This record gives sequence, C-alpha cells and structure tokens, in this order.
Amino acid sequence: MNAMENQPVKKRHSFTLDSRAKGTMNGVEEVLSYGDDELCLSTSEGRLTVCGKELKIEKYNTEDGSLTFSGRVSSLRYDEKKPPLYKRLFK
Repeated sequence: MNAMENQPVKKRHSFTLDSRAKGTMNGVEEVLSYGDDELCLSTSEGRLTVCGKELKIEKYNTEDGSLTFSGRVSSLRYDEKKPPLYKRLFK
C-alpha cells in the first residue's frame, strides 16, 4: 500500500471579498467561533480570523466546506497550521 493513499485529500482553499461587504470561501473545515465583530475559521490553509462590523454567516455547507458571509470587513489574518503537539515533541 502506498503512503499517499493513507493521507486525507486536502481541500482547496479560496477566498473572495466583494467591496469589503460580502465574502465567499471554500476549504473551510470548521467554524471555531463567530460574532458580530469576528469570525474564526479553521481552513485547509490554516486558521483564518475575519474582523469587522455586523458580520453574519449567510450560508455554511459542512460537506463541501463552502461559506458565505456579509458585513463590513476591516481585517483578515491567517495563522499557520501547526502539526499536532505529539508530532512536534516526538520527531
């Protein structure tokens, strides 16, 4: 058996922001938290934090990882995905 066969397929992540008012993205693995001024998402490319005002998740499909939101975006921040702690400790 090939080692590549055992690895999960990484979903492609894309992000589109229209006039800082409407966002559409793919590759969302989980909504970590959300509120009027912040969305925290786990994506296939790392953790994404969207900050702004009146943020609202319009649609989230857990099967294909697509998400649409609206509001006034003031900033976006990606944090790199870190390997699990046990993999960092026992290299």
